[in-house]
This record gives sequence, C-alpha cells and structure tokens, in this order.
Amino acid sequence: MVYNSETYQRLEVVELLVSSPLVGVTGDDGPVRAQIEPYFDSVTGEFKGNYLIFSRQYCE
Repeated sequence: MVYNSETYQRLEVVELLVSSPLVGVTGDDGPVRAQIEPYFDSVTGEFKGNYLIFSRQYCE
C-alpha cells in the first residue's frame, strides 16, 4: 500500500526488496507494470538471492 499525505496527486517510484523473482504488482484495476532485477550487495558485490522490484505509482 502506498500512502500520500500531501493534498496533491504525485508519481512515485516504489522500490521493494523481495526474495523471489516470481512476483507481481497489482493496483486497484489489476496488474501494473513493474521491473525486477537481481540485488547485489553494495559492499561485496555478491548476489544474495534477493531481487529489487520497481514500480511507478500514482499517489492520490
């Protein structure tokens, strides 16, 4: 769930760390576009078995 405390609509990129690439993003009207990519540890550069999912969401 994305919450907007502002009085105006805005577009946000939502980023979430997940443990499986087999996920999807769903909005009020059904599936929405999302991008998923492998997550590499920023210190070691190793793949840790997690993924980042990105989705643009309008917040009302």
